[in-house]
Amino acid sequence: MMTFVKNLFSRLNWKVYPTTILGLISLFAIIPCILWLPAKYANENSFFENLQLFILGFAVIFALKNKEHKSLFKWFAMLSFILFLREINCGRILFPYAGSTTSFKTWKEILPHYSWLPNTLYGLFMLFTLVYFFYKKLYHELWLYIKSANFPAIDIILFLLGIILGTLGETSFPNEMFEEVSETMFYFSFMSIIYLYTFNPIFKLKKKK
Repeated sequence: MMTFVKNLFSRLNWKVYPTTILGLISLFAIIPCILWLPAKYANENSFFENLQLFILGFAVIFALKNKEHKSLFKWFAMLSFILFLREINCGRILFPYAGSTTSFKTWKEILPHYSWLPNTLYGLFMLFTLVYFFYKKLYHELWLYIKSANFPAIDIILFLLGIILGTLGETSFPNEMFEEVSETMFYFSFMSIIYLYTFNPIFKLKKKK
């Protein structure tokens, strides 16, 4: 076990890549944004929400560009799309109340006879993503990366920080700006990790001879 842990830490790559900088900017922007940025930028369907959709769109594209482990990265593309759908509430943000940009109609108001359909389809897509993971035995490919690949250390730290801070911003220390900027950091680091494993040769798995 100790050998495995040592091997794991020996593969941490602490270099700051161009995509890593985006996550770092988000981290250092959290406090200034809370102190000085108008609250409207953190509203639903506003600046940070739209930026997150943009990031997730790139994450999907980068994942689908992976040529070496197509099935695994198709799964990452599916995860990114699930997050995308979550951010737009399965499309409900396209139906705001008249004169409002932050309050949206319910599915019962949008689809009176089929209000169950959007969330059902969303749930089925999540189920499909889970089944796909096990049907394709992607845990084997994931384990290969854990066992052999290099890790973008800073991106992984930012990824985990984004989860922790975003959760705190939603629960223990409720602050919409804190939550949205932390989520943006999470999405930037997630996109960066996918990008690096797709395009940077340092993070590609070495093929067995």
